[in-house]
Amino acid sequence: MDFLKFMDFFVVGVGLYVLYSVYVWKTTGKMKKGFLISGALNLDACKDLPGYIDFMSLKTGIFGVVVIIYGAIGLINTYLIELNDIIVMASTFVFWGCLIWYAVVSSKGAKKFF
Repeated sequence: MDFLKFMDFFVVGVGLYVLYSVYVWKTTGKMKKGFLISGALNLDACKDLPGYIDFMSLKTGIFGVVVIIYGAIGLINTYLIELNDIIVMASTFVFWGCLIWYAVVSSKGAKKFF
């Protein structure tokens, strides 16, 4: 399998993991360091963990959905039909824009709650 073809599956998997993480946050009220939570943050030092979870959950869910859609567009383009280049490029710009937006929001959340 070509590396780029594998990446589309990986991207969809990452998006699913992001949504699963939001589900775990909301149902257990707990967060773990890792992919979505910087290792530089000390979760024990969080001023208001439930507030931080509420602040980040919707934003993280939106990010997860965008990641899944971006990966799905790549899979469709690779395995089903060749999509118009404008659609592929637009999805790439939306993905990168959302990634930058999520990084900014995460930073603001860390400043507010830590």
